[in-house]
Amino acid sequence: MSFKSQLKKYFSLSIETLLLLGPIIIFVIFYFFYKGMNINPYFTISIPFIISNNVIIIHLGLYSVPYLMHRFLRDKQLGTEMIHYGHVLLSIGLLFGMLFTYQLNVPLSYTGREDSIAVFGVAPETLAGMEATAGTYLVLGLQLLTQLIFIMYALLLMFPTKQKEEIREYSQAN
Repeated sequence: MSFKSQLKKYFSLSIETLLLLGPIIIFVIFYFFYKGMNINPYFTISIPFIISNNVIIIHLGLYSVPYLMHRFLRDKQLGTEMIHYGHVLLSIGLLFGMLFTYQLNVPLSYTGREDSIAVFGVAPETLAGMEATAGTYLVLGLQLLTQLIFIMYALLLMFPTKQKEEIREYSQAN
Protein backbone atom coordinates (compact mmCIF):
# COMPACT_ATOMS: atom_id res chain seq x y z
CA MET A 1 0.00 0.00 0.00
CA SER A 2 1.14 3.49 -0.69
CA PHE A 3 1.79 6.08 1.96
CA LYS A 4 -1.17 8.17 0.72
CA SER A 5 -3.62 5.28 1.04
CA GLN A 6 -2.29 4.43 4.52
CA LEU A 7 -2.67 8.05 5.61
CA LYS A 8 -6.19 8.19 4.19
CA LYS A 9 -7.10 4.96 6.01
CA TYR A 10 -5.65 6.23 9.29
CA PHE A 11 -7.50 9.56 9.19
CA SER A 12 -10.77 8.16 7.86
CA LEU A 13 -13.83 9.16 9.82
CA SER A 14 -15.56 6.27 11.52
CA ILE A 15 -17.91 5.76 14.43
CA GLU A 16 -15.07 5.61 16.99
CA THR A 17 -14.01 9.12 15.98
CA LEU A 18 -17.04 10.30 17.97
CA LEU A 19 -15.20 9.25 21.11
CA LEU A 20 -12.71 12.06 20.53
CA LEU A 21 -14.91 14.57 18.71
CA GLY A 22 -17.89 14.32 21.09
CA PRO A 23 -16.21 15.86 24.16
CA ILE A 24 -14.53 18.55 22.04
CA ILE A 25 -17.80 19.60 20.40
CA ILE A 26 -19.64 19.65 23.74
CA PHE A 27 -16.84 21.70 25.31
CA VAL A 28 -17.03 24.33 22.55
CA ILE A 29 -20.85 24.50 22.67
CA PHE A 30 -21.01 24.88 26.44
CA TYR A 31 -18.12 27.35 26.51
CA PHE A 32 -20.23 29.78 24.50
CA PHE A 33 -23.49 28.72 26.20
CA TYR A 34 -22.17 29.63 29.66
CA LYS A 35 -21.17 33.12 28.56
CA GLY A 36 -24.43 33.74 26.74
CA MET A 37 -26.62 32.61 29.65
CA ASN A 38 -24.51 34.19 32.42
CA ILE A 39 -23.81 30.80 34.02
CA ASN A 40 -20.71 30.21 36.08
CA PRO A 41 -19.58 26.65 35.26
CA TYR A 42 -17.84 26.37 38.62
CA PHE A 43 -19.75 24.75 41.42
CA THR A 44 -20.77 26.69 44.48
CA ILE A 45 -20.50 23.88 47.02
CA SER A 46 -19.25 20.69 45.32
CA ILE A 47 -15.74 19.41 44.81
CA PRO A 48 -14.03 22.02 42.64
CA PHE A 49 -12.28 19.71 40.16
CA ILE A 50 -15.55 18.12 39.00
CA ILE A 51 -16.82 21.10 37.09
CA SER A 52 -18.60 20.55 33.84
CA ASN A 53 -15.72 21.82 31.70
CA ASN A 54 -13.23 19.61 33.51
CA VAL A 55 -15.51 16.59 33.24
CA ILE A 56 -15.59 17.03 29.49
CA ILE A 57 -11.79 17.34 29.37
CA ILE A 58 -11.46 14.26 31.60
CA HIS A 59 -13.59 12.38 29.07
CA LEU A 60 -11.00 13.03 26.38
CA GLY A 61 -8.49 11.12 28.47
CA LEU A 62 -11.07 8.52 29.42
CA TYR A 63 -12.01 7.92 25.78
CA SER A 64 -8.47 7.84 24.37
CA VAL A 65 -7.71 4.21 25.36
CA PRO A 66 -11.05 2.82 24.09
CA TYR A 67 -10.58 4.86 20.90
CA LEU A 68 -7.19 3.25 20.28
CA MET A 69 -8.65 -0.17 21.01
CA HIS A 70 -11.50 0.47 18.56
CA ARG A 71 -8.96 1.40 15.88
CA PHE A 72 -6.83 -1.68 16.59
CA LEU A 73 -9.81 -4.04 16.58
CA ARG A 74 -11.06 -2.55 13.32
CA ASP A 75 -7.64 -2.89 11.68
CA LYS A 76 -7.41 -6.54 12.79
CA GLN A 77 -11.10 -7.13 11.95
CA LEU A 78 -11.85 -8.45 15.43
CA GLY A 79 -15.04 -8.07 17.42
CA THR A 80 -18.65 -7.49 16.56
CA GLU A 81 -19.91 -4.37 14.81
CA MET A 82 -22.94 -4.23 17.10
CA ILE A 83 -20.74 -4.11 20.21
CA HIS A 84 -18.53 -1.42 18.69
CA TYR A 85 -21.47 0.79 17.68
CA GLY A 86 -23.24 0.12 20.96
CA HIS A 87 -20.20 1.10 23.00
CA VAL A 88 -19.66 4.37 21.13
CA LEU A 89 -23.34 5.35 21.23
CA LEU A 90 -23.66 4.46 24.93
CA SER A 91 -20.49 6.42 25.77
CA ILE A 92 -21.60 9.54 23.90
CA GLY A 93 -25.13 9.19 25.28
CA LEU A 94 -23.82 9.07 28.85
CA LEU A 95 -21.62 12.10 28.17
CA PHE A 96 -24.59 14.10 26.89
CA GLY A 97 -26.80 12.80 29.70
CA MET A 98 -24.34 13.87 32.38
CA LEU A 99 -24.54 17.46 31.21
CA PHE A 100 -28.25 17.50 32.11
CA THR A 101 -27.69 16.26 35.66
CA TYR A 102 -26.37 19.58 36.96
CA GLN A 103 -28.59 22.09 38.68
CA LEU A 104 -28.29 25.85 38.71
CA ASN A 105 -28.06 27.63 42.04
CA VAL A 106 -28.73 31.31 42.54
CA PRO A 107 -25.80 32.79 44.43
CA LEU A 108 -26.46 33.33 48.12
CA SER A 109 -24.04 36.24 48.30
CA TYR A 110 -26.09 38.45 45.98
CA THR A 111 -26.92 41.65 47.85
CA GLY A 112 -28.08 43.79 44.97
CA ARG A 113 -25.10 46.13 45.31
CA GLU A 114 -23.72 47.63 42.13
CA ASP A 115 -20.17 48.32 43.39
CA SER A 116 -18.72 44.88 42.62
CA ILE A 117 -16.26 44.32 39.79
CA ALA A 118 -18.01 43.16 36.64
CA VAL A 119 -16.42 40.65 34.27
CA PHE A 120 -17.65 40.87 30.67
CA GLY A 121 -20.35 43.23 31.89
CA VAL A 122 -21.76 40.72 34.41
CA ALA A 123 -21.11 40.98 38.14
CA PRO A 124 -19.81 37.71 39.66
CA GLU A 125 -22.57 37.76 42.26
CA THR A 126 -25.26 37.60 39.60
CA LEU A 127 -23.93 34.48 37.88
CA ALA A 128 -25.86 31.31 38.57
CA GLY A 129 -23.58 28.58 39.87
CA MET A 130 -23.52 24.99 38.64
CA GLU A 131 -23.98 22.24 41.21
CA ALA A 132 -23.45 18.50 40.74
CA THR A 133 -26.26 16.23 41.79
CA ALA A 134 -26.23 12.56 42.73
CA GLY A 135 -27.14 11.84 39.10
CA THR A 136 -23.89 13.45 37.97
CA TYR A 137 -21.83 11.05 40.03
CA LEU A 138 -24.01 8.09 39.03
CA VAL A 139 -23.59 8.80 35.31
CA LEU A 140 -19.85 9.36 35.78
CA GLY A 141 -19.61 5.98 37.52
CA LEU A 142 -21.58 4.31 34.71
CA GLN A 143 -19.23 5.94 32.22
CA LEU A 144 -16.18 4.50 33.99
CA LEU A 145 -17.82 1.06 34.18
CA THR A 146 -18.70 1.16 30.48
CA GLN A 147 -15.14 2.00 29.49
CA LEU A 148 -13.68 -0.70 31.76
CA ILE A 149 -16.02 -3.34 30.33
CA PHE A 150 -15.09 -2.40 26.76
CA ILE A 151 -11.38 -2.40 27.59
CA MET A 152 -11.72 -5.90 29.09
CA TYR A 153 -13.67 -7.03 25.99
CA ALA A 154 -10.98 -5.65 23.67
CA LEU A 155 -8.16 -7.20 25.67
CA LEU A 156 -9.87 -10.60 25.54
CA LEU A 157 -10.13 -10.29 21.76
CA MET A 158 -6.54 -9.15 21.37
CA PHE A 159 -5.10 -11.80 23.69
CA PRO A 160 -7.35 -14.85 23.49
CA THR A 161 -6.97 -17.55 26.11
CA LYS A 162 -4.97 -20.60 25.14
CA GLN A 163 -6.84 -23.84 24.70
CA LYS A 164 -5.59 -26.52 27.04
CA GLU A 165 -4.45 -29.65 25.30
CA GLU A 166 -5.67 -32.85 26.78
CA ILE A 167 -2.83 -34.79 28.37
CA ARG A 168 -3.04 -38.42 27.44
CA GLU A 169 -2.00 -41.06 29.91
CA TYR A 170 0.81 -43.47 29.06
CA SER A 171 -1.52 -46.45 28.93
CA GLN A 172 -3.76 -44.69 26.33
CA ALA A 173 -0.85 -43.67 24.13
CA ASN A 174 -0.14 -47.27 23.08
